[in-house]
Order: sequence, then structure tokens, then C-alpha cells
Amino acid sequence: MAGTSLEFGGPAVSFAVLGAVAAALAGLAHLCDQRLRSRQTGLPAGRDGQLEASGAPR
Repeated sequence: MAGTSLEFGGPAVSFAVLGAVAAALAGLAHLCDQRLRSRQTGLPAGRDGQLEASGAPR
């Protein structure tokens, strides 16, 4: 992918494409992590931090 974008668009396009792919993968990893954590705790995704901040036992 890096070689193709470098070939057709130059260094700036290659950097932008690889940055966008890296950001998309990081976002996907974040969503997967939230989903796995919600399965472990039985809470909806994103509620772990609120629960820990409140001091409530799990």
C-alpha cells in the first residue's frame, strides 16, 4: 500500500494514506477493546471509567 500510494501520489499522499490507515486501525482497536470490556463487566461500553470514578464496587 505504501509503495502504491508513493508511486501514484508522491511522498505527501503516501504519508496521508498511511496515517489514515493507522488512525482507522487504532479506532477499530479502541472499539473492540470497549466491546470486550463491556462483556466482562456486564455494563454498556464506555461505563467502566464512570464506575471506577464513583468508587462503586464491581
